[in-house]
Amino acid sequence: RSLVAYAKQSYGVDISEEFLALARDEYGSAKMTFQQHDVTAPGLPGGRADLQFCHLLLTHLPDPLRTIEGWGQELSYGGLLLIDEVESIEPADDVLAEYLSWVAALVNHSGGELYIGPALDALEPAGLRKVVAGDTTIEEVLRVTQDQSGHHLPHQQPAGTPAPEEQPGNED
Repeated sequence: RSLVAYAKQSYGVDISEEFLALARDEYGSAKMTFQQHDVTAPGLPGGRADLQFCHLLLTHLPDPLRTIEGWGQELSYGGLLLIDEVESIEPADDVLAEYLSWVAALVNHSGGELYIGPALDALEPAGLRKVVAGDTTIEEVLRVTQDQSGHHLPHQQPAGTPAPEEQPGNED
């Protein structure tokens, strides 16, 4: 939800119409729409994006590098691609450890990698550069990216500047 606060329009995509129906019921709004789309195929809804966010998806894809590079082609100039994936899980409980080994085997059988975080760290997708890695919040990512690149997302209010309604000349 916090990502939508920064956008004029947001799109959620999934291949499953059932999951999309649940998302529409829970989160749909004038600013947040959901569409069926194969994320490995070009042409994400909404055209070029200022911000793309991927959460626990690349682990299930057989060629995450190709997918990331495709998404990079659909970013606007200075746009951000935020990826949140699993680095590792080290359970203290033996039952959970066994369960995770089954999950890892199932994901691997389908061509993916459950603990894809280290593999993503090693990737250098064409035209993209890593700005931030590690545990952080969306607000921290936006701030650090702004500090490192000098760019602001078009719909992001630069830190320390008044909101448009507070700026001189915007009295209604």
